[in-house]
Amino acid sequence: FPSHDMDSVDGVALNKLIGAYGLSTSAWGGNSAYKIIYAQNQYLMLCGGLYAYVSSDGDTWDQVTMPDYSAFRVAYGGGVYVALFSTGSPNTYATTSSDGLIWSATTLATSLTWATIAYGGGVFVAVSQSTNKANYSADGSSWAEATLPATDSWLCVAHNGTVFCAVPGTGSACAVSSDGVNWSSGTMPSDGWRHIASNGSIFVAID
Repeated sequence: FPSHDMDSVDGVALNKLIGAYGLSTSAWGGNSAYKIIYAQNQYLMLCGGLYAYVSSDGDTWDQVTMPDYSAFRVAYGGGVYVALFSTGSPNTYATTSSDGLIWSATTLATSLTWATIAYGGGVFVAVSQSTNKANYSADGSSWAEATLPATDSWLCVAHNGTVFCAVPGTGSACAVSSDGVNWSSGTMPSDGWRHIASNGSIFVAID
C-alpha cells in the first residue's frame, strides 16, 4: 500500500482505491495523493496543491479547484465534505463542499496545526498535532473548540458508530469521546500509533 490514507464510506472494494494509485500520476497533475475517500458515488483525491481530483470509476479523473494550495485531509458526512489545510504552521483554514466539485472556504474555531479529521454521530471532529485541542462542527461551517485529555502528537481520529477515538504517534494514550465535545483518556496496548479506522463497530489501529 502507499503511505497515505485511503477510506471508503460504503465498503466499495479496496481494489478500486489501489487501482487509483496504480494510474500514472499524470492523471492528477503529477501530484502525490495525500488523501482519497469514496462518498456520493465518487472518489475524491486531495493532492496538497491547488487542485483536487474526482472520479466515478477510479480510472478517469476530473480536476477540481480548491480554495487554497494545501488541502491534505478530508472527511465526509451529513451530505458535506470538509477538508483541512496543511500550511506548516497553525491556521484556521478549512473548506466545505456538498458535491466535491465546488468548494467554499470556512474558518475553524482555533488556529492550530491540524493533523486529521473524521465524521461520526452527526459531528465533524478535527484534531491538531502536539496540543490538547480539537474542533468540532455539526455542519462543517460553524466550529467550536474542545479539549483533549492530554497534549500529545495526535495523528489520526476515527468513529466506530458510537465513539470517536484519537491516537498519537508516541505514547500509549488515546482520547475517546461520544460526542466530539467531551473527551476522556484511554490506553492503547503499546506506544506509537499512526492510523486508526473502523468498520462501523470495531476500531483497528496500526503503528
